[in-house]
Amino acid sequence: FIAAHNLRGPVARILGLCMLVEKEEPMKDSINYQIIEKLKYSTKELDTIIHDLILVLDIQSQNDKNYKKINPRESIQKLLQQFSTELKKENFVVSFNSTVESINVIPEYFDNIFNNLISNSLKYKSVGNENKITIDVKEIENSII
Repeated sequence: FIAAHNLRGPVARILGLCMLVEKEEPMKDSINYQIIEKLKYSTKELDTIIHDLILVLDIQSQNDKNYKKINPRESIQKLLQQFSTELKKENFVVSFNSTVESINVIPEYFDNIFNNLISNSLKYKSVGNENKITIDVKEIENSII
């Protein structure tokens, strides 16, 4: 986090220097102008990557505190219930199997992921064919799949 944060200063200075060079109004067809444009573009890309990295690190540091044990069967059944009318209307066949009693997750993320998966299944359903959603939760080699 500190390394990513400390990189933002030099990146900002490079972008500032590029803007100063641009103020000199170099000839747009000159090689120096093209080099400055590429330098500016690359520096903006680097700035975006650093910004995203800081955001991910910030989210991770917050999320470590938000993990909870949940029953995947209960959580997924609640989500399926929210979509039950639409799933029936579109003739979806839904199967859910779980051999796992509890998992350690961030409940909001877990719900959001399955909400998106079910919603996308409805949105991108196959017309004229059987549509099926299969959800299996199991433990394989000490990992929840």
